[in-house]
Amino acid sequence: MMGKKLSPTMAYLTAAWNGACTTGQDSWRRINNAMIDSLRTAISSGMRFDKQDFNLIREHFRPQYWMAPGSGGYEIIYANAVQEGNISAAQSFETWKGRKPFITYGVLNPKSEDEIRLAVGFQFGYFEDPQSVDIEKVTRMQPLVGGLTLRVTSFDDRKGILRAKVVGKKPARVLAITHHQLRASGKVMQKVLEKLRD
Repeated sequence: MMGKKLSPTMAYLTAAWNGACTTGQDSWRRINNAMIDSLRTAISSGMRFDKQDFNLIREHFRPQYWMAPGSGGYEIIYANAVQEGNISAAQSFETWKGRKPFITYGVLNPKSEDEIRLAVGFQFGYFEDPQSVDIEKVTRMQPLVGGLTLRVTSFDDRKGILRAKVVGKKPARVLAITHHQLRASGKVMQKVLEKLRD
C-alpha cells in the first residue's frame, strides 16, 4: 500500500497493524485484537471508508483470523456499520461482498421509521402479498395486519436474496426475499407508517 493515498480508515488500520506487528511479540492474539478493536473504533467513530477499503483489508490484513471468528462472522461488522450509521463503511463492505443493499421501511430492531439497510439480526415488518393489504385496517395495536415480523438470518449475494425467519410463528419458516419483493413490501410499509403518524 506504499505510495497510495489511503482513506482515514486505512491509514488508521495500517498504523494499528504496523504497531501490533512491531512490538517484538509477534502474538497473533495481540494482532487480531488490535485489528478488530481498531475496525470497530473506525466504524463507531464515523471514520470515512473508501469503497475499496474492505477489499484492501482482505488483501493486506488477514481478516479471516480476526474479523470472522465465532458466530456471525463478517456480517456482525456490516450490522455494526449500519447500526452506527456509518454508511461509507456499509458501502465499502457491500463493494467487497458484491452486495446490492437491501433497504426498506419498518425496521423494528434497530427501531427506525426511515428507510434503512437490513443486516443479519435485524427485525422488520414484511408483507408477502403487498397488493392485498388494507391500509384502513392498520391501527397502532395492529400495525402489521396481513404482514409478518421477520428477522434477517443471512444473505446470498450471488443470488441477490436475503433470508429471513418468521418471528413468533410455528412451525418455523424462512423466506428468501428478492430486492423486488422487499421494495414492494417497503412501499406498503411506508404507507402504514404514514398512517400511524397521523
